[in-house]
Amino acid sequence: MVNPEDGVEVARGQIGEVLVRGPTVMKGYWNNHEGTRNVIKEDGWLHTNDMGRMDEEGYLFLVGRKDDMIVSGGEKIHPSLG
Repeated sequence: MVNPEDGVEVARGQIGEVLVRGPTVMKGYWNNHEGTRNVIKEDGWLHTNDMGRMDEEGYLFLVGRKDDMIVSGGEKIHPSLG
């Protein structure tokens, strides 16, 4: 997890943005190069906009979102818009 303001890794127990990478992570948005650049950085990390903390045993706890949008089944949900 990283601090969303400066991209620096946060210590265990602190809240940061969840980043993921690996062979099963998406390669990008279909025909949306700008959107892809916004979430997948040059080093291959996908910035999920999920906020979480990791405990001392390595368990991840999601605590919120950087933005107010959730994607479920390909649909965008804005919970604050009621």
